[in-house]
Amino acid sequence: MRQVNHDCLMDLECAVCHLEEALARPKDEIFRDASIKRFEYAFEAMWRSLEVGCQDAGIRIESPHQSVLQSSLRLGVISEDDRWSQMLTDRIRTGHLPDLRSADEIYSRLPGYASLMRDTLREIRSERPVPLLGGLA
Repeated sequence: MRQVNHDCLMDLECAVCHLEEALARPKDEIFRDASIKRFEYAFEAMWRSLEVGCQDAGIRIESPHQSVLQSSLRLGVISEDDRWSQMLTDRIRTGHLPDLRSADEIYSRLPGYASLMRDTLREIRSERPVPLLGGLA
């Protein structure tokens, strides 16, 4: 299971770097859309990493997103932060963007999400005894 955790963390690191890279560009319609797509990848990599960590800790995941969020909070892997709920809502919305205003709203929150994911990744890597890592640092 250590290899799976390591792979999840590597995927997450790459996805967050790619999101940060897209957000560093001047905003235009193309980079807004590319940033939203990269957010989707980073979000899924984050959730996959959290889900594997919850399973490694013996937590059975019933409904993927909400259960992973609640379980990760209980494990202390993520902090109580309203951005997690908003990030989940925005990820769901990215699959159904009805108008450009919604895309702009989500885009405006991406720097905060990238920061939250980067901080969480840093926290996961620093927590040696947490079952999420299976001993990896």
